[in-house]
Amino acid sequence: MIFNFEQVHNYYERAVFEAVARLSGSYPDYDAGMLADVACMALNRLPARYVRHDVDMMFTCQKKNARPLRIRCMRRWPSLSPMSVSVAPG
Repeated sequence: MIFNFEQVHNYYERAVFEAVARLSGSYPDYDAGMLADVACMALNRLPARYVRHDVDMMFTCQKKNARPLRIRCMRRWPSLSPMSVSVAPG
């Protein structure tokens, strides 16, 4: 049997990477390595949520938790569009 784990990823990675990239212009003195460190620090503050497909996260989170998670994220990163927010601080 051959195993393929390429689709497995932390659900929050893409959103954190996009947020760091989007906000990087506000920190011109940060080089690529420093921005990667910022992304690592942010990811370490979030709960690990590994999925194969992002849609799997809908089944992981209960509906009652979805709204509070979005609200906490909006408070943490107010410059992000509500449509693109998919992470919450831990």
